[in-house]
Amino acid sequence: MNHLLTSLRRVRTRHSRPIPRFRGVAPAIRSVVGPAEQLTAAVSSMIGLPEDAASTIASRIVAAETDLVTELGRRQGGAGRPRAGTSRAETLRAGAPRLSAAFARRIDLGPLLALDQKATPYVLALPFTVEAVTLLEELSGRTHRILRVEKTPLVEPILRAVAETMPDRMELNSPRELIRHNLSPRVPAARGTIYVTFPDHHWTGEETARRVRFFGEDHWFALLEALLLIRGASPILTLAPGDEACGKSLVWVEYRRSSTERPVTEDAVLEPLAWLASCLESTMRDCPSSVLSWTTVAARSVRARASWNLLDRNLTAGFLRAWRATAPIVHRRLLAEFLERLEREEPEVIALPREAGR
Repeated sequence: MNHLLTSLRRVRTRHSRPIPRFRGVAPAIRSVVGPAEQLTAAVSSMIGLPEDAASTIASRIVAAETDLVTELGRRQGGAGRPRAGTSRAETLRAGAPRLSAAFARRIDLGPLLALDQKATPYVLALPFTVEAVTLLEELSGRTHRILRVEKTPLVEPILRAVAETMPDRMELNSPRELIRHNLSPRVPAARGTIYVTFPDHHWTGEETARRVRFFGEDHWFALLEALLLIRGASPILTLAPGDEACGKSLVWVEYRRSSTERPVTEDAVLEPLAWLASCLESTMRDCPSSVLSWTTVAARSVRARASWNLLDRNLTAGFLRAWRATAPIVHRRLLAEFLERLEREEPEVIALPREAGR
């Protein structure tokens, strides 16, 4: 029975997980954008571009990520260590990844640094782009707050190199750890904290997400930012394209919620998520060549998730039917116990066809 459960898990893991899941910490910085073919297909489906145009954008993304990973790897290996007497600001300026002009949209850190004087924590909700990585590195060297950055399968391989060089200023935390830090009475008040999240691609499960319109179709958006906001981390700040007068720049926009707003309703949860989706889509459309998360974003749509869930159920049901056909001597009660155990340990297959055990 244990052998069967292990085999079934192996089949499901190999074929049915649309979002990559990494365990532990890898020894080196990894590429996260995915194979060029998948990246091209994701860009084409999300933005609605012809395949040739999407392929060009995908090539630019791969080149930009390669430059970023190379620079971070060089710095992680020690080649970028500062000389004696060099200030932290000079080190950050000298060691900034060398990106092409196509990705050099300016971002003013002034509004973020102005919030250092306030006691309450706030949320920085960013699309996962090349610019977001360089922004967080620069911000960690200039703010007096601690950056608690959401750890996702895409973020960890890239930002781990930055976090390790400044452990007193940046930590990588899971969504659960971010919520606990904002709630637990056993830790000091979360003043001096910036919660950094990546709502364009993070995933916590359908039971902790809501459907939101994003790039013309329904996508699952996790409740993390809404929960942090409701529990006192305000405002939520994100980026939006500036007007023509601003040139190639991104501007900060914010969403606030008064601490006296009670009770919490479903609309109070959906409103910030819809606002975030709108801002993220504008920023990602403005410069798609700098976005590192296209493949994972495409896999998070309601349509894509439904397709994968159907594949999950079909694989599971087919595996069980084949096993039953080749093992007619299996006791019916033993099979029924296995199905119950499977449903307990693998909640996502709760819709498993019960006729497989008949």
